[in-house]
Amino acid sequence: MDCPSCGALQEIVTVVEGLVPSASCAACNAIVFAKVDGPVVLVAHDSRVQLAEIGCILAGVGFFPVTARDGAEALRLAIALAPDAAVLDVALGDVLSLDLISAIRAKPRTAGMKIVLVASVYNRTAYKRKPTSLYGADDYVEQHHLTDMLPEKLQALLGVPTKLRVTASHPAVDPGVDAARMRNSGENAAERVRATAHTIVADIALYHHAEIESVITEGTLDGLQGPLREGRRILAQLIPEKEWPSQDPVLDAFKSLVDSMRGRPA
Repeated sequence: MDCPSCGALQEIVTVVEGLVPSASCAACNAIVFAKVDGPVVLVAHDSRVQLAEIGCILAGVGFFPVTARDGAEALRLAIALAPDAAVLDVALGDVLSLDLISAIRAKPRTAGMKIVLVASVYNRTAYKRKPTSLYGADDYVEQHHLTDMLPEKLQALLGVPTKLRVTASHPAVDPGVDAARMRNSGENAAERVRATAHTIVADIALYHHAEIESVITEGTLDGLQGPLREGRRILAQLIPEKEWPSQDPVLDAFKSLVDSMRGRPA
């Protein structure tokens, strides 16, 4: 079959024991799944581990996952393929999914595409309520509920028959484990900090929409001091402060978020 990302011909092989048939494209390194007749779902995440896991969960219940590692690739594939749905991590490496959703909705070919956001929720006990805004997405799922909730959410959004729920072949990746894996990958330390702070702040935006709007309109951080403080604590747990390229990477990421949101419709 052809790689959906670059068109290169692929021989589908099992690359993860116990998971559905998939391959790594020799030309572009994209994770490629065997073509099926089910709904096409674009999966965008900057973690290859998470891409493989989400793709396998969806392929196991009859969806055809197409994968992207960043926002630019996700937008290109969305426009080229017009998939039935998209599953987007809240913070891709090059763009917030909040901005990616706006770009997808602005294109007539993809304006009606169903979109599910994946919230990382680094501190699972901190969020006991639903997001206050989905920023144009149709639904959301927290990372630790991918296996038991994502297939049903997509089936409901697309109106497709419910199939047997997939059983995870391995536990969902814990954010702390993913961070440790990044530390051992040789990735630039400053970039690791920036990417992690980027994701933490995207989670904050998902669960504190009203407070974000207050920052945009009134310039006050009063309602977000607690979440930002918690974000710094979580970042310090994942990456030692001595590796931080600035005194407050979470605040830096938050300021970038606010700048990107100025002018966006509420």
